[in-house]
Amino acid sequence: MTHCESGSRMRAVCRAIRETRGSVPDCIFKFQSFEKIFPLDAGAHNKRHSQLLSDFDRRTSYLAELRFAEQKVQAECDQLQQRIDALTEERKNLWTQKEKTVREQHERLIKAK
Repeated sequence: MTHCESGSRMRAVCRAIRETRGSVPDCIFKFQSFEKIFPLDAGAHNKRHSQLLSDFDRRTSYLAELRFAEQKVQAECDQLQQRIDALTEERKNLWTQKEKTVREQHERLIKAK
């Protein structure tokens, strides 16, 4: 449906409303009669439907990509957390070993006196 056809369609609907002075049943009847004379353009409807489906597919694809990226980032975070835990444990072990070494050296110095 071209812009002009759409405009003339709207004018006809407005005219039908004005002519019925707000009487809804008469207005609906006139609009339905108008629909029979000037049906909606099936090509335009199909085109819009295709556009909406395409938009939906694009957004669905984007969401799938986001979910995949989120899983990848989560896996990296899990690996980093494991590395942090391992380094923390290593640091704790080194600190314990250092304390033990200092204590042993202190005991040796006391014995040496």
